[in-house]
Amino acid sequence: MLRQPSVILEFSPEHLEVLLRSAAISRYGAKENLDLVKEDLKKMAAELGDLGDVPPEGFFVRVSNCSLKDADDGNQKPLYTIYDSLVKIISSKRAVHSFLDLQHETDTVDHKIFFFPISLG
Repeated sequence: MLRQPSVILEFSPEHLEVLLRSAAISRYGAKENLDLVKEDLKKMAAELGDLGDVPPEGFFVRVSNCSLKDADDGNQKPLYTIYDSLVKIISSKRAVHSFLDLQHETDTVDHKIFFFPISLG
């Protein structure tokens, strides 16, 4: 069972548009295309806030409506920054497709990113 998230960030409908546009332009966060969306994602990361004290083991990240387990070929490597978490989110086809649904059902699902500390024990 996961621990409680130590950080929860809420994103706006405008941020949802940034994520969808970034996923489309970068072709789901393909490394060779990330420079095309880097500035938009950095701006969004700054607007979302701060992670506070990041544990040395990093965070496992998910969004309200799904996990990101399909991103990076299932690589669940720890994440340490909001920017890297946003890249992981746009790399997840599950997340992007669920966000497309959110455009039409914004009152039924919240817009949150959950940061769970990774436990090594």
